[in-house]
Amino acid sequence: MDKKLETLSKAQIAAMPKHRDMWLDIGLRSGQPLPSGERMLELFGALYKEAGLPAPTEIHIEGSPLAGCKLATKMTGSSSPVFGSYGNLEAGWLSFYSFFLAETDVRGPERLISMMEIAKSNIGMFWPMERTVIVTPVPSQLHMRNGVLHNSNGPSIEYPDGFRLFHLNGVSFPEEMSSFITTPSNELNVTQVLGIKNVEQRAEVIKRVGLIKFLDKLNPRSIDKKDGYELLGVTIGNYPERIYLRMQNPSIDEVHIEAVHPDCKSVDQARRWRNFGEVGEAGEPFNNPLVLT
Repeated sequence: MDKKLETLSKAQIAAMPKHRDMWLDIGLRSGQPLPSGERMLELFGALYKEAGLPAPTEIHIEGSPLAGCKLATKMTGSSSPVFGSYGNLEAGWLSFYSFFLAETDVRGPERLISMMEIAKSNIGMFWPMERTVIVTPVPSQLHMRNGVLHNSNGPSIEYPDGFRLFHLNGVSFPEEMSSFITTPSNELNVTQVLGIKNVEQRAEVIKRVGLIKFLDKLNPRSIDKKDGYELLGVTIGNYPERIYLRMQNPSIDEVHIEAVHPDCKSVDQARRWRNFGEVGEAGEPFNNPLVLT
């Protein structure tokens, strides 16, 4: 009779981070070599056996998922791309069953041992054919920040055959837009940046340049100056002028720029709008708060 698990012990719960960290490492591996051909035949032989199929006799290695997909599509004669297993990138769901396999008496996950061993062996995407397995490696390099793909100077992912992907803070950029990432930020053309249609991509490139430097490149109009603040007007294309307040942050010695209400015509009005949500009358002085928070 199958056992039913209704609760987890404290020890089992305490073991969860160990499995999470192990499988995160597996899923995010880069720069690791593939196993030997003999070892891969052994690994995939176990997978085929679990599926009730004859073991494969040949391993064909391609340098990236794109190349593997192209070869698999050609070999199958498909009119659309053929997608295989994600290898080490299956770590997300394999980690769930790995935990129950290692920490409980629940039966069933043992059927996934062959998939787990393949993922642990630095094998990336693969395409199992009748007698052949097309195999690709993990990336040669992988860059992340705050848990998402990110590289502000080059590809976020690159494979041995040169296939690469670009991301800024998790936002994807196609190869034809890679110059917005590979070009030094101080050399980027402001007009071209503003011409990026996708809002998220445009915002990330502006952040890469830095909003202050980016606005300076737009030759802003100085509207008013007072007490270390400056109100700026920026015209972009045929759009109405946008109003920004440039200010010095004394606590961290940095300059900040914030968009303010378009009706602001003075520093006092801009500061009043920032603090109290109202522009107020022209000429009405702004009184500093008694306590800054």
